[in-house]
Amino acid sequence: MFDSSEGPGRKPIAAKFKKQPILNPGVEEALATMKEGGKRVIQVPPAMAYGEKGIKIETKDGGSEYLVPPNAKLQYELELLSVAAPPP
Repeated sequence: MFDSSEGPGRKPIAAKFKKQPILNPGVEEALATMKEGGKRVIQVPPAMAYGEKGIKIETKDGGSEYLVPPNAKLQYELELLSVAAPPP
Protein backbone atom coordinates (compact mmCIF):
# COMPACT_ATOMS: atom_id res chain seq x y z
CA MET A 1 0.00 0.00 0.00
CA PHE A 2 1.39 3.39 -0.88
CA ASP A 3 -1.49 5.61 0.16
CA SER A 4 -4.64 5.49 2.24
CA SER A 5 -7.22 7.98 3.36
CA GLU A 6 -7.85 5.86 6.47
CA GLY A 7 -6.10 6.37 9.77
CA PRO A 8 -5.53 9.11 12.31
CA GLY A 9 -5.64 12.58 10.81
CA ARG A 10 -6.51 11.33 7.29
CA LYS A 11 -9.56 12.42 5.33
CA PRO A 12 -11.30 10.87 2.32
CA ILE A 13 -10.23 12.18 -1.08
CA ALA A 14 -12.68 14.70 -2.54
CA ALA A 15 -12.60 15.55 -6.23
CA LYS A 16 -14.68 16.90 -9.07
CA PHE A 17 -15.39 13.84 -11.18
CA LYS A 18 -14.12 14.07 -14.76
CA LYS A 19 -12.86 17.62 -14.13
CA GLN A 20 -10.04 16.93 -11.68
CA PRO A 21 -8.02 13.74 -12.07
CA ILE A 22 -8.45 11.63 -8.95
CA LEU A 23 -5.72 9.04 -9.37
CA ASN A 24 -5.74 7.41 -12.78
CA PRO A 25 -8.20 6.43 -15.53
CA GLY A 26 -8.74 2.98 -13.98
CA VAL A 27 -10.01 4.46 -10.72
CA GLU A 28 -12.19 6.99 -12.55
CA GLU A 29 -13.77 4.21 -14.61
CA ALA A 30 -14.57 2.21 -11.47
CA LEU A 31 -16.05 5.22 -9.64
CA ALA A 32 -18.28 6.03 -12.63
CA THR A 33 -20.12 2.73 -12.13
CA MET A 34 -20.36 2.81 -8.33
CA LYS A 35 -23.34 3.83 -6.23
CA GLU A 36 -23.11 6.00 -3.13
CA GLY A 37 -22.07 3.80 -0.20
CA GLY A 38 -20.64 1.17 -2.52
CA LYS A 39 -17.35 -0.64 -1.92
CA ARG A 40 -15.18 -2.32 -4.52
CA VAL A 41 -11.74 -3.86 -4.91
CA ILE A 42 -10.32 -3.22 -8.38
CA GLN A 43 -7.23 -4.27 -10.31
CA VAL A 44 -5.87 -1.57 -12.61
CA PRO A 45 -3.58 -2.65 -15.46
CA PRO A 46 -0.47 -0.55 -16.19
CA ALA A 47 -2.02 1.03 -19.30
CA MET A 48 -4.82 2.53 -17.15
CA ALA A 49 -2.52 3.41 -14.24
CA TYR A 50 0.97 4.94 -14.48
CA GLY A 51 2.29 2.88 -17.41
CA GLU A 52 5.94 2.77 -18.36
CA LYS A 53 6.79 5.93 -16.35
CA GLY A 54 5.65 4.78 -12.91
CA ILE A 55 5.89 7.36 -10.13
CA LYS A 56 9.27 8.50 -8.82
CA ILE A 57 9.81 10.43 -5.61
CA GLU A 58 12.84 12.22 -4.21
CA THR A 59 14.58 10.59 -1.26
CA LYS A 60 15.99 12.38 1.78
CA ASP A 61 19.53 11.88 0.48
CA GLY A 62 18.74 13.74 -2.77
CA GLY A 63 18.30 10.62 -4.88
CA SER A 64 15.06 9.15 -6.15
CA GLU A 65 13.14 5.91 -5.97
CA TYR A 66 9.96 4.51 -7.42
CA LEU A 67 6.84 4.84 -5.34
CA VAL A 68 5.03 2.94 -8.12
CA PRO A 69 7.39 1.00 -10.40
CA PRO A 70 7.03 1.11 -14.20
CA ASN A 71 4.38 -1.22 -15.64
CA ALA A 72 2.88 -1.95 -12.21
CA LYS A 73 -0.56 -3.54 -11.93
CA LEU A 74 -2.31 -1.77 -9.04
CA GLN A 75 -5.02 -2.85 -6.63
CA TYR A 76 -7.34 -0.38 -4.92
CA GLU A 77 -10.00 -0.76 -2.26
CA LEU A 78 -12.57 1.92 -3.02
CA GLU A 79 -15.52 3.18 -1.03
CA LEU A 80 -17.74 5.90 -2.47
CA LEU A 81 -18.91 7.77 0.62
CA SER A 82 -21.10 10.40 -1.00
CA VAL A 83 -21.95 12.12 -4.25
CA ALA A 84 -22.91 15.78 -4.50
CA ALA A 85 -24.36 17.64 -7.45
CA PRO A 86 -22.16 20.42 -8.81
CA PRO A 87 -23.22 23.98 -7.96
CA PRO A 88 -25.32 25.71 -10.63
